[in-house]
Amino acid sequence: MTGAMLALAGAATSGGGGGGGGGGTLGALAWAAIYGPTSGANAPLTIAGITSAHTLAATISGGANLSYTLNGVVAPYTGAFAVNAGDTLSWTVSKLIRRSGTIAVTDTSNGGAAVDSFDYILTGPE
Repeated sequence: MTGAMLALAGAATSGGGGGGGGGGTLGALAWAAIYGPTSGANAPLTIAGITSAHTLAATISGGANLSYTLNGVVAPYTGAFAVNAGDTLSWTVSKLIRRSGTIAVTDTSNGGAAVDSFDYILTGPE
């Protein structure tokens, strides 16, 4: 085998990327900004471009509560979680008072590579 073939064979047997992740690179994801009075969500996007599970992490500024919907199942965001090709993922923020900030999503399986960053604005009670 050539060096390139050996590298590919090694990646296939070790699961691909470093940091506990899988092979491939996440396809382009661009979640919409989130707007709402006390909560809001963006539309789900489909995970693509990976050949095995990858782990995503998120950070949120501004003090709202963050949750995600993975394949139709809602969960509070408490830390990194795994996604696979074909999964659908969206994000929800909530707070009973005015808040705004940014959510940054990274692929910890790919050295913490940025996946997407989007803003949110909650206008609070009238």
